[in-house]
Amino acid sequence: MSTLQPDEKVCPYCAEVIKAAAVKCRYCQSELSEETTTAAPAAPVTGTTATDTTASSVNGRESLPPESETVDPSPPRSSTWGPGGDRDPDASRVPFLGSFKLLVGLVVLCLALSCVAGVAWWRSEHPEKGAAPDGAITSTEARDEGMQAAARLTQKVLSYDWKTLDADSKANQAVLAPSFRKEYSETMSGVKAEAVKNQVKLAASTQATSIVSATDNKVVALVFLNQITTAKGTANRRVDSSRVLVTLTRSGGDWRISKLKAF
Repeated sequence: MSTLQPDEKVCPYCAEVIKAAAVKCRYCQSELSEETTTAAPAAPVTGTTATDTTASSVNGRESLPPESETVDPSPPRSSTWGPGGDRDPDASRVPFLGSFKLLVGLVVLCLALSCVAGVAWWRSEHPEKGAAPDGAITSTEARDEGMQAAARLTQKVLSYDWKTLDADSKANQAVLAPSFRKEYSETMSGVKAEAVKNQVKLAASTQATSIVSATDNKVVALVFLNQITTAKGTANRRVDSSRVLVTLTRSGGDWRISKLKAF
């Protein structure tokens, strides 16, 4: 760039050399204020090519280099960087927190399983007197005896003959627990009139027995049986298959029926 004369300055708009006293550029017609500097534009940013920095002379004046792009020196932010570019202290703790939560969950699960196992063991060692939890067999002797008694007593209680109905009802009450006798008597009283009128004879035959639960003093059994019915005026016998849930309780060494539920 040629040296400016004392009475010259550079137009800040078109970079042409004009008189220092000029208030309007004769090239671009721009109005010039009194604060307008006569200094040349700043040098280009380091890193530009030789072609960019080479000045071309037009009418004896040096042209200005193009502006270069500004590069942000700050590092890229990711999920591990907090506000202001500082590293987020919580990010390094995430794996630790996940492992800690998993450890707590495993400890809770182990404690729950231990409690369940402890309760099951205590119940097996201390069965409630006369109670038989569903699915529990705490006495093999009661299981075997209860299975035989359930088959025999259920078959007896569900059989009757219209000719000997009163005697049959009285004999059946002997194998019933006191708590079940009233219900049985009311049931037989309800069928007595029709049984005598139609001369009904009912014979129950046990087909199979399964133990649901068994303790020393209580057995719950599922009895499968057929009921063969004959009546006056019918030439054929009717056979009905049914299932009965029987509850037996031991009293004085003998098993007695305390509950019957057909389904």
